[in-house]
Amino acid sequence: MNLTHLISSGSSRLTSISVLAAVLLPLALHAKEIIFQDGLDQYNGASDTTLYGQREDQQSFNYGGKNTIDVAGVRHGGMKSLGLIQFSDLEALKGVPLRTKIKKATLRLYKTGQPTDNGQYEKVRPADRVIRIHPVLKPWNAGTQQGEVEEGSATYSYREHRQENPQFWGDANQIEDGPVPGVDFDTSRSVSSPLITEPDTWMEWDITPIAQGWINDPSSNHGVFLTALSYYVGAYFASCEAEDPSKRPQLVIEY
Repeated sequence: MNLTHLISSGSSRLTSISVLAAVLLPLALHAKEIIFQDGLDQYNGASDTTLYGQREDQQSFNYGGKNTIDVAGVRHGGMKSLGLIQFSDLEALKGVPLRTKIKKATLRLYKTGQPTDNGQYEKVRPADRVIRIHPVLKPWNAGTQQGEVEEGSATYSYREHRQENPQFWGDANQIEDGPVPGVDFDTSRSVSSPLITEPDTWMEWDITPIAQGWINDPSSNHGVFLTALSYYVGAYFASCEAEDPSKRPQLVIEY
């Protein structure tokens, strides 16, 4: 092979690389980011609530109208506070094409406060100082109350509390004490984020595989379930009802 052929061959490869770069670079530059947040760009498809495992007589109360989502390992004698949040109409209102391969999906929640730990927080293993997220497997109704009974709304005992056909967490004909792992939420696809102890800051979770499932099959989108793993670990997040719309929950999708 002579020198002229080598130069010609190398030039051909460089030309191919240049052509490929010319095709891929505009695609990268035109990658889209969409933010789903109630009140932003006419989106109003988010909903959330807190499930309080307090005294037995309060476990049927709904908190869908509360301005925070409370997630804590203990509350009033050792019962958990659990969070539920859902972003519906992902493909309809924001133009995300059905079954699009997304690059990344991030859940962002604005932390406004946390439970008083009375010195117990430091006793928790660092590995347990996290807020964990699971995809929810069953439909639920956020409700509109701030600590009252509301027929058809999600509570610690029910996902839909209807007098004629109550829908409990777990099996349809069995009263369950809160959501059931493997039945109401998927434990195999959990995502954790280290707890940030400072208030007035955003916490983030990479939920790309979970959100991709929602894009592929919108009927599977029942939102996510938030829980703290240990005693005196938790956070209070601004909810969809927060007075400041810029602090409401966000789902950020890049595709």
